[in-house]
Amino acid sequence: MHILAIETTGPYCSAAVINGDAEVVEITSEQTLSHLQSLTVMIGDVLQEAGTTLKDLAAIAVSEGPGSFTGVRIGVSTARGISQVLGTKLIAVPTLEAFGTYESSLIGDEKTLVCPVFDARRHQVYAAGCTGTEETVKGGPYMIDEFLGMLSGYDRISFVGDGVKNYGDIIRGWAETCGKSIEMDERTQHAAGVAQLGLRLFRKGEFKEYNDLVPNYMRKAEAERKLDAKKAAAAVQAEAEK
Repeated sequence: MHILAIETTGPYCSAAVINGDAEVVEITSEQTLSHLQSLTVMIGDVLQEAGTTLKDLAAIAVSEGPGSFTGVRIGVSTARGISQVLGTKLIAVPTLEAFGTYESSLIGDEKTLVCPVFDARRHQVYAAGCTGTEETVKGGPYMIDEFLGMLSGYDRISFVGDGVKNYGDIIRGWAETCGKSIEMDERTQHAAGVAQLGLRLFRKGEFKEYNDLVPNYMRKAEAERKLDAKKAAAAVQAEAEK
């Protein structure tokens, strides 16, 4: 039994295959933001390395977001396309939970809270807190201070993700003030984490139909927000002219 895992939400595209014994084969691109050019080739390479084929897959697990809007769309669209052609089962994998629980498994200490933190700009982050295989602080879009305020019950915290680069000073200052023991690393999400959580969801029978697998952006794109603002302003103007 093999599951293909796809991760395109971060700067580096990656693909992995996991078997029923939770053994993972993974390939990661060496260039950033090369998802569209690299993903199809990487899928072929990782399947060959794992000794399986697309038509023999038990399921495809895809990182559903949040993350790069374009990257999320590429990964989800690729998974949907394969499923549409071959009828392969689909698994929607929450990106923050996959990254956080995978990093927690590497640490092997359930007293350390692992917090994936992605830069969402404008002092916002996509973030969560994970211990072991559980998401203990709900993943979502937060102001950085708001998220840190949710971590008061944890003494040892590991922050990972591209958000560490831009918000590291804020996190460090908060930790010093609150007396927290922290670690920070800018490493980013990859398909091995998607594969591990995908396998757990596969065993629970948590599959998505083709039409139900959609990106989870967790917030609207900038263009959508601007359009909503224009519509709201136009409605106010129209009401004032009555």
